Amino acid sequence: MPAKTKASVIREMVQLAVSTGRVNDAKALRLGIEEREGLCSTGLPGGLALLHTRQPDIYLVELPFIVLARTIQKIPFGSPDGGPPICSFLLGTPDDRLHLHTLARSA
Repeated sequence: MPAKTKASVIREMVQLAVSTGRVNDAKALRLGIEEREGLCSTGLPGGLALLHTRQPDIYLVELPFIVLARTIQKIPFGSPDGGPPICSFLLGTPDDRLHLHTLARSA
């Protein structure tokens, strides 16, 4: 994807998620991801970013999904090793159990 900033990565990932037809509220999803990133970056060592909201919401996400994207440019994401993500995942789940399981398996 052509994103050039962390904020544009989030926006473009949300638009990809919306294209799956599984997102009920794109704006709320984006704001939830931005809020979660404000707490602590979801960038991981080794070039991954696991974007997600802090808590799942059945009204936000109708069915579970994972969106995978790769940026053209290296964009700092705040990972502990300081490296930019090579791949970014956006996880969307409607319930806590699946949310935590998906995060754990993805990491």
